Parts: sequence; C-alpha cells; structure tokens
Amino acid sequence: MTAALEKFASLATGVRMCYRVDGRADGPVLLLIGGLGEDLTSWSERFVSEMVSRGYRVVRHDNRDAGRSSRIDRRPPAAWRQLLARPRRDAYTLDQMARDS
Repeated sequence: MTAALEKFASLATGVRMCYRVDGRADGPVLLLIGGLGEDLTSWSERFVSEMVSRGYRVVRHDNRDAGRSSRIDRRPPAAWRQLLARPRRDAYTLDQMARDS
C-alpha cells in the first residue's frame, strides 16, 4: 500500500478540503465519504488496505466542519430547526457538500 499522506485542496467556494489517496494511480477510484461528524480516519486501515489490494485507488476526505477541513464559522442550527427540517438561510446544503467531493 502506498503511504497515505494528507493533502489539501482549496475549492472555488473557499472551502479547504483535507483528503488522502491510497493505491495505484491507474486503479479505478473508490471514493469513501464519512457520515455526520466522521473524518477520513474513520475508515479502518484494514478496509482501505483490502480495497487497495484489490486494485482500487482509494480516496477519502474530511467533509466541511469535520477533521482537518475548513470550519464554517456559523452557529449550528437549533434543534427545532433540525427536527422540522427548516435550515437557516446561511447554511450550506447537502448538494454543496456533494459538489465538494
């Protein structure tokens, strides 16, 4: 397995994403995206190594507000907003997070 070094990408949106790439450059890419509050280290090294041994190029990243990626300096939404699915106007969306990937 190639050494996994953290790298950073500055996106046009101003977000700075932390990511790692393991495996051969010519392998098919397998993108691993962590869940709520998880960072790129949430994926076990055993799992990543297994995917690399099967020929995949494994890419994993920290989402916004997770791990070593950019922190958004807005307060999180109140519990009632989350329960009623009423996001704040200044909140980022799941679509924006998907485009980060």
